[in-house]
Amino acid sequence: MPRVRSGHKLAMANQQKTYTGVSRDTFDRLRAALRARANLTLPPGNSGSLSSRGLTGSYRFDAAAKTLHIAIEKTPLLVPKAMIWQAIDSAIAEAQHE
Repeated sequence: MPRVRSGHKLAMANQQKTYTGVSRDTFDRLRAALRARANLTLPPGNSGSLSSRGLTGSYRFDAAAKTLHIAIEKTPLLVPKAMIWQAIDSAIAEAQHE
């Protein structure tokens, strides 16, 4: 299971998580898994914006520190943020075990 430090704010505010122990290979597998599972594309590079079907956010990967920081700014109206975090948590755990 990935190690996570959460930075949850108020319900309507941005939510963010920092995943530790994320290698370059894990990050690359995660990128492919999120694209296949959720049509969510992490743009090329180690940081950028997320956008898919009403979801917006950002990410920052630090290969040297093996950390991945993800922030969710907005979700589709009927999709709880908890459901999105569960999908991301699951995809990272899967990518770490491949």
